[in-house]
Amino acid sequence: MALTLLKVVVSLAIAIVLWPLATLTQNYLRVRHVGLPILFSPFGRLNPLWIITQPYLTPLFTWLSTLGGPFAVFNFIHYSTNSWFFFSRYTLHSRYGPAFFIVSPGAVQLIIADAATADEVQTRRKDFLKNPAMYKPLEILGPNVVTLNGDSWARHRRLTTPPFNERNSMLVWRESLVQADAMLKLWVSNGKGSLGGVENTPNDTMALALNVLMAAGFGKRYDYEGGAQGKKDGDPMSSYRDALRIVLCNLYRAIMTSMLMGLPSWAMPKKILEMKLALKEVGDYISAMMERDRAGLSEKGIEGDNLMSVLLKASESEAMGKGRSGLSDEEIIGNLFIYNVAGHDTTANTLAYAVTLLATDPGLQDWLREEINSEFGGEESAQKWDYEKAFPQLKRCLAVMLETLRLYGPVFFIPRYTAESFQRLTIQGKEYILPPHTQTLLNTAGLHTLPSYWGTDSLVWRPGRWLDENGELIQPPPGMYNPWTAGPRVCPGKKFSQVEFVAVIAKLFQKGKVRPKLEAGEKQEQAFNRAKSVVANSILDVTLHMALDKVRNQFNYTNQLLILIAAMGSEYTSERVLRSIEIKTSAGVFTYNAWDKFECFGHSYTKGVADFIPLLEPLKTKAGLIAKRQPPKPRTQLATWWQAQCIFRGLDSKGTVPQLQQALRGHEVDPVSDDILLLLRNAKEEYRVKNDEALENNWLHKLSDAEKAEKDPKRYLAETFKKGKKSKDIVVWKTERAIEDSSEDEDNGNYIVVVGQSKSAVAEKIRSLDRQAQRIKRERQEAKNELKRKRQKEIEAALSKSRDWDVTGTWKISCPHIEKGWDAENLTLEIYRGDSQMWAKFDFGAITGVFRFERHNEDDAPPPSKPSRKNPDEDSDQEKDSDEEVGEDEDEDSRSETPGDFYLGKISQPSQKYPTWQYRYRGEEQGEGEIELGSDDDLYSITFLGPKGRTLEGDFGSGAFGACEFTGVKVAIGTEPDTDIAYEWGSRNEEAYESARVGRWH
Repeated sequence: MALTLLKVVVSLAIAIVLWPLATLTQNYLRVRHVGLPILFSPFGRLNPLWIITQPYLTPLFTWLSTLGGPFAVFNFIHYSTNSWFFFSRYTLHSRYGPAFFIVSPGAVQLIIADAATADEVQTRRKDFLKNPAMYKPLEILGPNVVTLNGDSWARHRRLTTPPFNERNSMLVWRESLVQADAMLKLWVSNGKGSLGGVENTPNDTMALALNVLMAAGFGKRYDYEGGAQGKKDGDPMSSYRDALRIVLCNLYRAIMTSMLMGLPSWAMPKKILEMKLALKEVGDYISAMMERDRAGLSEKGIEGDNLMSVLLKASESEAMGKGRSGLSDEEIIGNLFIYNVAGHDTTANTLAYAVTLLATDPGLQDWLREEINSEFGGEESAQKWDYEKAFPQLKRCLAVMLETLRLYGPVFFIPRYTAESFQRLTIQGKEYILPPHTQTLLNTAGLHTLPSYWGTDSLVWRPGRWLDENGELIQPPPGMYNPWTAGPRVCPGKKFSQVEFVAVIAKLFQKGKVRPKLEAGEKQEQAFNRAKSVVANSILDVTLHMALDKVRNQFNYTNQLLILIAAMGSEYTSERVLRSIEIKTSAGVFTYNAWDKFECFGHSYTKGVADFIPLLEPLKTKAGLIAKRQPPKPRTQLATWWQAQCIFRGLDSKGTVPQLQQALRGHEVDPVSDDILLLLRNAKEEYRVKNDEALENNWLHKLSDAEKAEKDPKRYLAETFKKGKKSKDIVVWKTERAIEDSSEDEDNGNYIVVVGQSKSAVAEKIRSLDRQAQRIKRERQEAKNELKRKRQKEIEAALSKSRDWDVTGTWKISCPHIEKGWDAENLTLEIYRGDSQMWAKFDFGAITGVFRFERHNEDDAPPPSKPSRKNPDEDSDQEKDSDEEVGEDEDEDSRSETPGDFYLGKISQPSQKYPTWQYRYRGEEQGEGEIELGSDDDLYSITFLGPKGRTLEGDFGSGAFGACEFTGVKVAIGTEPDTDIAYEWGSRNEEAYESARVGRWH
């Protein structure tokens, strides 16, 4: 008996090991002839055991993968977790190409990050289906348009699309403004309390989005009560809202519950049982509301704008058609629920991320406010904001949403599969045949950040990339941007979410500002970085979201009309309240606006007009052949734009677009003509006079005392005491920021104003505030000293672990020239040593980029005959040498170095014998992100010092700040780079510079 039991146990153990190996091998054999790179993983992404254990095993496997050598087998961890798309983004594609397989025992996955291929997959809905095994759990309350395929999907799509119309969009607009106004007031009132500010941004935006859904989805309005909304006695709909909030805020648990519905209640964990009851409540309440709306439609003929009413009407109208069927009650409930899930998560999370990111960039808030006030002026009543007129004009607000979804959308891949058939798929011009049951995952995290699509700052949150020079929204090529998916299965609620987001952002930032709440001893820049780290360390379960425990009490929100800031450094007379003036001339209609923008027919003067004029004939090589590389096709401009460019240059502006283009040839870089410059000077003076009149009228008839005190404290105080107005003995206008800043440099323009009729009382108040400022200053200095001591201990600990003359790792750099001249701090250098090259990523504040160390003269190791991996610039070097297909003006790389110059022998590294190493660099200036052209023409050097090589000194040069010298000390041991440095080097070339300058994102 014991022997038999032992045989069974051994057999099971062998089966547990051999079965995954057998299925892994089988899956590999299915795709080995396809012709795409193949990666292996011992765990399928949907393996239940892996899903449960990966939070505990991932840190261990990740650490083991950094050890190299035989531990490289653990590299699978970088593409096997639920969140690898978000944290890896385009990194794997920079190594393996636009598409590669991940083969595991459970599945064959094709990972795609190519725009044209992504568009093809999404367009061919009958060939690339949704996998029922993956989507079945989303039928939590019934079949729905998200989970179905084929004819069933087409029926659901036809019947569920009508609710998303302009009438519903107007309802969403109105309700979003009402809820945003209430949230704004809550935030401002919190700012006056002891805790101050916004307690939990995601919770608050979730509450807002839920209330909008209740109004637009079910016709039931609720007052905004923040993230802690609770049930109201006697209101059954409140119970529904509470149950729905439980489900939406715990979507992963809801999906697990739907998969365990067959278990008896006693066998379910407590949290799963609670979720089961919440789901039942949601289903019951939707059923009750359906009966209510049906009764209204049939008895009273009431036709609502909310989703449920329109969905019921569309379904019942369809059922009346011959041979057709509407939606069953279960299907209506399933669709209403999935729309709640999609609409709530997309908008709530996107708003939370946008507010957090905007808090780190005051300048961007001003940029938004400029557009909002341009559209609404000083109108604060949201009830007067017209949807049809305003929404299309709020392009900057929408650009914030598009950019936030680009980097922090709720989902990071779009899954499809080939079902039972072989499918042909074109990837970058080559056709591949995919076997049945291949999961095709469109890596939207990669597509949304590929430098070849988005530029070298692709990982930077920059909403301005979505607007062209005329302020119009840019449309990316198909397949490149997919937050709502694309093709026939594009999200029907796309407009719903856009309208809600734009309305909320416009209301919040019309008069308000948001910034991170400073912690003890923290500077504003440190607070900005802390907020950014909260975003960077997001959590991905079913969707992406910020960790709620990390964002509590994270922000201060101030409404400028409620909390006064005495900005003594600015004068009210410099404010521009007049939106624009119009000047009509025989040449055309000109406008000059509050933002110093001078336009003709709505277009500004463009110096680089040559970039938009098509070539008369293609470029040719020296041999007279058509060159392989041609300039990018110019973007199309309106006829009025071409007219305006001619008028600005004093040219004839009549004729067709080709005639206008011909008139501009030879005059592309001509400056603005003298006549137009005179017109501009007159326009500025006319605007100044009219604006001053408008300012004075506002001051005399429209501004309250509080607004006058904010806008021009000096004038207000003078007029107040001159008129002998009665006031308290002491009046203090201040903000927390003003008190904090008073211990710093007063040049920032914000400081405390104390006024009163009692001279002694005012003097005493000033002394009190001064004591408070001095105390804050001492506390900050003590915190700074403590941080410095802590950092020094960390450096000493890191150095004690570092091997002698191991220069890889992080170096703290000191360069007085940069630090003082550019107000930069925390300069760093991170050195990496690969098998054949040594690199370094540098952050020198004003400029960042990559160092590439050259082969030492004493290194006699021969360079490789063929580099193991081509970089974009190396390809151009080799093609240039052949001079077969490159035109005369396409000499895009005149550098003398070759790839072999950078090849190092396996043992070649800095040492006491060879401490000095030369390097070249490529980088870009911060701010505009402009690539430093020709920076790798020059050689610089670094010398590692000391008996152990733990300090260094070097030289550096840049067009931004000239030549300088720097020193450094090693502060951390080496790790593997988090990006492909060779790709980063290759992507910073002249072609990328031109693309950034001329291309669609600028």
